[in-house]
Amino acid sequence: NGWLRVRPTTAQGAPARGATVTLETSAGTQRRVIDAGGGYLCQTEPVAHFGLGGADPREVIVRWPDGRDRTLREPAADTTHDVAHPAARGR
Repeated sequence: NGWLRVRPTTAQGAPARGATVTLETSAGTQRRVIDAGGGYLCQTEPVAHFGLGGADPREVIVRWPDGRDRTLREPAADTTHDVAHPAARGR
């Protein structure tokens, strides 16, 4: 079974807390929000992890809290994709 991970960052390179990551596949749509949630003395990893099963990834859309977005077309499966904010320089 395949998977796909997306690690969005801010213009300064920090984890993009509050960003929404949407994955379109041949089997439908999945969505994750990057947050700092967790439990006592811990937090979740700032990565959107998607299980693909046998589906083919078609498009990833990352939307930052400021409303800007970036789209990855036909992203590779079984890979972590680092996606920098559109205002980031040299990333």
